[in-house]
Amino acid sequence: MKGDKELKESEQIKFEVEDKTYRMILTSVTPADAALYTVKAHNTAGSVSCSGRVKIQREYLSRGTTCSS
Repeated sequence: MKGDKELKESEQIKFEVEDKTYRMILTSVTPADAALYTVKAHNTAGSVSCSGRVKIQREYLSRGTTCSS
């Protein structure tokens, strides 16, 4: 979740699972992506959640980009 909005996989948001590790990958981030993100998991044994804040600190140039001054 981003804030209180449930997220779905898209061009910008990818979900990966490897063994028992789950990842959410954000690509092409912008300042609008800075937010509190929460992951919730539940099964017959119960439920758990974990939150983390994403901060956008600076822009990085993508590979192959050239700059001139």
